Amino acid sequence: MNKNSHRDTEITEFFGIIYFFKKIFSEFSVTQWQIFLERIKIGGGIMKNNNTLNLNLDYSKIKTYKEYREIWNKVGKVQVKMIEKNEQCKHNVGDTFIFDSPYSRPENICNALLHVLNLYLWRVTLGFPSWNSKNKKIYKLHCPDPKGTVWEMKKIED
Repeated sequence: MNKNSHRDTEITEFFGIIYFFKKIFSEFSVTQWQIFLERIKIGGGIMKNNNTLNLNLDYSKIKTYKEYREIWNKVGKVQVKMIEKNEQCKHNVGDTFIFDSPYSRPENICNALLHVLNLYLWRVTLGFPSWNSKNKKIYKLHCPDPKGTVWEMKKIED
């Protein structure tokens, strides 16, 4: 890969993160902003004490493309698994798909489900807590079909 390809990748990933924050934060109320600002800390691990969101991104140390990639690789993978099937669907309970990054797409996921997953992929990737689960690290999502399938989406922790 040449130097320009690395730069193009950096720019794409950077603007992906910026777009994510703009999309998520534009929907925040004042109270949600206050809660978010109280909980976020830079440095440490994601969700260290299950109440604090920590992105573990220290940009001050990035001086080379290699250092940039080391930080990007910490973002991690996301697993999606069907846990309930209420109607006809090409997928089956237990089907599992892995997103290697927010920019990759596993093969054989139907487009309707992919649409829903894309809405939450960056949230899960960065460790934002789920609002509808006893385990705040797991999102439970429904496919667009009113009687369709239910999926669990979670970050794969190393």
